[in-house]
Amino acid sequence: MKSISLAIITTVISIFSFSQHKIYIGIEASLANDIVAIEDNGNQLKHVPLPAPLVGIKVRKEIHKHLFLEAGILYKPYDEGIGFKLEPGYSSGTGFNSWIIPFRIGSSIKLHNKKIRLVPVIGYSLCKNQDYGYDSVYAPGNGWSYTKTSSDSIAYSYAVTYNNKTFSLIQTGLGIEIKLFKTVNLNFSANYYFGLNHVYQQDVLYNINGSPNQQAKMASKGQFWSIGVELQYPLSNLWTGH
Repeated sequence: MKSISLAIITTVISIFSFSQHKIYIGIEASLANDIVAIEDNGNQLKHVPLPAPLVGIKVRKEIHKHLFLEAGILYKPYDEGIGFKLEPGYSSGTGFNSWIIPFRIGSSIKLHNKKIRLVPVIGYSLCKNQDYGYDSVYAPGNGWSYTKTSSDSIAYSYAVTYNNKTFSLIQTGLGIEIKLFKTVNLNFSANYYFGLNHVYQQDVLYNINGSPNQQAKMASKGQFWSIGVELQYPLSNLWTGH
């Protein structure tokens, strides 16, 4: 996966090496949060925070003074978690690691002189579940876990199934880009990645205060939002002498 992604980036650089428009190489670091859909017969499960880092490198190619293309490789762990409305706490942990190859098109819109620009982007990402095949064998109803609030007790168990080794995401985002030292771009951005394929599913079985068992499902298509920062340097300066 890494070698394929590096080959893609190298190819992009080679194709546009002698273009009159600039090529940038960038380092991206973001805080992401996974989005999970819940179906719950007992209506007691709640959404919990699932934060994770999103880091990687990418190459940007200007195709017009206001348009650019981007490709790269990103690393992101996906989290799994469970929480109940009766208690303030929750439990979470790493579910699987993923590699994300984004392809984006964006626009650079001047806000103040040539130093501050608004940068909307849209793109497609091809993703790989690096840990595919290691489904949880913790079946609902076996190995019950217990938690207790001030007045209620909760018993639950769950099993996790990974549905696809590869999956797709559609990205929409908006950033503010600041020009530093006439060469480096500093970009602050917020993005949402929409999922197209089912990635994993948690089947949950629980009961409250010994009441009849309730079934629930927590499913993900890989979707998440992210807030991050990026530094870009014009790689094309190396062969243009700027």
